[in-house]
Amino acid sequence: MTDGNERGTYWRTQDGVSEARIQIDLAPLPPPAPGERPPGHPVGRITIFWRYFPGKFTVELFYDTEWFLAHEGEGASPEYQRTDFAMNRLATSMRMHVYQRDPDTPIGILQVRISGVRAGLVPYMYNPYDPWIASSGAMIDTEEGFTIDSNVQSYWMSAHATNDIEIILDLFTVYRAYDLAVYFGFKPDREEYWIAVNLTGPWTRMEMTSGDTPGLVSLREIGEGFEIQYLKVRILNGFKDSEELLGTSIRDMAVYLFRNWARNTSATADSVWDYDPDWIVSGDSRRWVSRFDTSVAELTLDLGRAINVAGISIEFQWGCGWLVLSYKVYEEDDWTQAVFETGKFDGLLELPNTMHLKARHFRLEMREPLVRIWHPDTPGQPRTERPIFSLLDWQVFEHPGGGGVFGIQSLDGLHYNTLAFGLREPGQWILASENEILTTDLGEPADAALDEWIHFVITFSTVKVVASTRHTEVRFYRNGAPFGEARTFTQPLDRLAVPNETRLVFGIRSSAHDLPDAGEWPPSRSSLHPSLREADVPEEGKWPAPNDAVK
Repeated sequence: MTDGNERGTYWRTQDGVSEARIQIDLAPLPPPAPGERPPGHPVGRITIFWRYFPGKFTVELFYDTEWFLAHEGEGASPEYQRTDFAMNRLATSMRMHVYQRDPDTPIGILQVRISGVRAGLVPYMYNPYDPWIASSGAMIDTEEGFTIDSNVQSYWMSAHATNDIEIILDLFTVYRAYDLAVYFGFKPDREEYWIAVNLTGPWTRMEMTSGDTPGLVSLREIGEGFEIQYLKVRILNGFKDSEELLGTSIRDMAVYLFRNWARNTSATADSVWDYDPDWIVSGDSRRWVSRFDTSVAELTLDLGRAINVAGISIEFQWGCGWLVLSYKVYEEDDWTQAVFETGKFDGLLELPNTMHLKARHFRLEMREPLVRIWHPDTPGQPRTERPIFSLLDWQVFEHPGGGGVFGIQSLDGLHYNTLAFGLREPGQWILASENEILTTDLGEPADAALDEWIHFVITFSTVKVVASTRHTEVRFYRNGAPFGEARTFTQPLDRLAVPNETRLVFGIRSSAHDLPDAGEWPPSRSSLHPSLREADVPEEGKWPAPNDAVK
């Protein structure tokens, strides 16, 4: 039952046996630490492949010191002859109690598959009003569990022509997102999309639209972001199959924290061989292919508006040995070179999110093709291969900015030590302070997906005092473990050290930053205190024009 063979070998009872008990012990785990509960396997899904249809049965899981009921049922889905159900529980063993369907049908099991919970930004999807039970025929799954993953070949499916269904995606915490996407297999005739930060509401309806990719819908208009924990797809009129076998199906659901601004924008190329260059930003498996017998090619991308870019990925199918990536904000600007590389580029090229620039237009120049192919009209003909380029995907990601999480400040907010997230780099933790007197990067990898509660501690210790200055050692701890290196700074003796002259601040660097025009550029236009303003003179290439409306 646990050999991985779901359609071959099987276990069965002897003739005349009317009920059976089966126990499966999961892989052993290390003993618990003193004072803690024992470890367990996080079970997310159990699938039972029946050799013969069962009668009534129960499934129990064991954890710590007791068994608890995980599922009970009778029979199995007639289409797939299996039982499939989801959960999120710790367990070390599983046992089943199965009864015969009838005196002539033995008890037989092909396979029992116990799948773990897969950690991620979006752990699972559920319907709180009508719990998902795959044994009712509501689930068709070719490979993976009922999770939101990158495999669009596994999908959820309702019964034929089922109406008034609500599917809710739970992110488990509130995020500020910039785009939504739902990838249908069989799209319903009519549906609605709603978001909320609380399951009890209020719910906000979102307008979605279809693109070139069949079944893929995304936000009609991309704005400045929105708060979301729950995404609800309300299927008003389900898919109707002429043979009454298939229903509405969903391949994937996505909530984007860092917007791919290249999706569904305009791409052009100086070399096209019956493959639209817009296909590299369509979000599906279509590709752009250059002309046959091309050694130099150029692709340009227009995002529609200028954004703060923090990360670019380009996926080659047939790559090159030389490339230059350039950018500009306005059509009339000259191109600025961002990347010049030589080597072998025939897969995924990812530029780090630490490379920041502001741009609307991109240009990719390619030379030295790595692949030569035959023309489709003369396949296999000797000495007729010619060079060619091909791109599968091009993604551009925005840095939406960050801010203070918690800290300590003077009463007027002009002096502060605040832990900030995403202020300089996406997902990066730093200590922020006025005039960067204590500002420091912690030097740790970015927290790109915060999918758990975090306990953060900052300690300030006086190392020595010299005249009117104080030498302070700063240490950082994340979930009880040291985070980054300890740093020592010199600061005025009375800075944030006068009794009854400090207070805590949350959600912003300091209260002095809490102004409606704090983001004005150049900073002299804002109402910020002069000591808190960034440099008024734009860095070369960072802010192309003082009247640029993009912050």
